[in-house]
Amino acid sequence: MSDNADLVRVGIIIKPHGIHGELKVKPLTDSPNRFHSLSEIFMIPVDGDNSFSAKIESVRLHQNKVLIKLDCINSVNEAETVIGYEICINREECIELPSDTYFAFDLIGLKVLSPVGEYVGTIADVLSSPGQDLLVVKKKNNKKVMIPFVAEIVTDISIDQKRIKIQDLPGLLDLETGQ
Repeated sequence: MSDNADLVRVGIIIKPHGIHGELKVKPLTDSPNRFHSLSEIFMIPVDGDNSFSAKIESVRLHQNKVLIKLDCINSVNEAETVIGYEICINREECIELPSDTYFAFDLIGLKVLSPVGEYVGTIADVLSSPGQDLLVVKKKNNKKVMIPFVAEIVTDISIDQKRIKIQDLPGLLDLETGQ
């Protein structure tokens, strides 16, 4: 099986569906239809033990969830044993993104720098909101600040260099006071 560092989470098993081992999945992707193009997935429990790969027999969308049938799960009892498992795929199987578009998992962990290169903090999370996504930045003092993920504020992103630069608008970071 692949090294877990090369795997990307695309869903979480939330419960069995029906009596023949079908699984109801909460998708962790903006494109739930992408499950249709998968043939094999990796099932990773929260504790990381007893991970396994499985072949997908069928996929269908139902009420904002994904219903999948795996080759190795054939009853409701077997399905119950994988509740909470994360569904992962190899990173190479991620969909192609347009330029200047990023996966949230690529942004998490990046260093955030001021316009002059001063270390501000690290991206701890990316939250989706109706207006724009928000970067949750854990600052040097362990306080968290939310930064709108818009071009006027986020001026440069380098996944390879593991950093982003942001414009410090009045009151946004309070770099001088360290808050």
